[in-house]
Amino acid sequence: MRLSPISPDLLYVRSIFLLRKISTLLIFTYLFYFLVACNTSTKDFSNLPIDRVAYEKVLPLSTILSDIPLRNAPDFASDLIENLPKGTYLKGLAYSDKVSPQKRINGINYKEPWQLVRTEDGKTGWIYGGGLRLIEPIVPTVEQNIFLQKRLTGIFGANLSIEILQYRETYHGISTSSDFANAYNKGLSIRDSVAQILATEAEVVDPYEPVDFSWLEYCLPGLQVQLVAEATTYYPYIDYTAFLTQAAKTSGKEDDLFSQLNVAMYKDSVEQAFPSWVLQTWDYGGHSLLGANKHFEILQLIDVVYLKTSLFNPQILSYKDALLSDILAEWITYWDTQEAIQKELGRIISSNFSCLSEEEQLQLQQRLVAFDNPGQHNISLNNKD
Repeated sequence: MRLSPISPDLLYVRSIFLLRKISTLLIFTYLFYFLVACNTSTKDFSNLPIDRVAYEKVLPLSTILSDIPLRNAPDFASDLIENLPKGTYLKGLAYSDKVSPQKRINGINYKEPWQLVRTEDGKTGWIYGGGLRLIEPIVPTVEQNIFLQKRLTGIFGANLSIEILQYRETYHGISTSSDFANAYNKGLSIRDSVAQILATEAEVVDPYEPVDFSWLEYCLPGLQVQLVAEATTYYPYIDYTAFLTQAAKTSGKEDDLFSQLNVAMYKDSVEQAFPSWVLQTWDYGGHSLLGANKHFEILQLIDVVYLKTSLFNPQILSYKDALLSDILAEWITYWDTQEAIQKELGRIISSNFSCLSEEEQLQLQQRLVAFDNPGQHNISLNNKD
């Protein structure tokens, strides 16, 4: 049987087809090695021991202290590869799923998995998770959520960490004023629990370089962690600007009014130890600013919210009580003059705010009379002189 001769045209077509296959293969190979070189995937670490889990994508990390040990294995007793300086950029590839011991780093008790990382110069090794932070900006990737959930659980325990993550979901799901009130109340409750743990468990090692709590602020939107009490402890204050932004997205106006009240109450729109009607002169105290119309302005805003909705009554009534105490309490000292104080106090009384009870109105009237003879009533005023 004779084979038919292959025509030159057919040889040409076949050669072109072969060249295209080779070209496609070369392009695919180039892209593969490019992706590996850029470390956008960590599937090359999928064959790890059973107690180690590879990330689908690289987790950008950096060291939080100087001399962070990079080790050969996820164990404090394993061989040291090198000590890394603070701020070293790393690519997270996997984490160890075995139970890790608690370790205190920079005044915080961490209980986190070890992270398999790669340095920029190609070294691969293990670093205890507590010595690392997520690179800004934080975006909600699967890898970052795994890292954050394990950090939350290690510091705050399983139950509170679940509440924190549920709160974050609730916060970002706000669509009505009622949703806003629910998220705000949930945030306050969780904030108090977090504050208690930070106060009892966290130590301020260096007030000039405090712990970076950006990861916690990401998990608890609407809060900012600050140093307080002469820089001896950490406290999560409410960021009212963040809540005001959320309120602007809802269908109702009640939460807008409440947020505007909160922003007016605090300098820089972030909760502080003292509200805007107090001039803080030291870490634990200061003077009342009665006479500067701060009290009148805040009471006016409180009254607007009070008349508009009952959603925020617990908060605004507590604000009102604190403000009245700043006017009526015997231990209060005043910054302004007798004339200015009596003028503002008279303005408050004559406004007949709906949020003030008859008894509270009477107390304010009696206080106004007491300012006629401040010395006789042991009232310290005009402290700006």
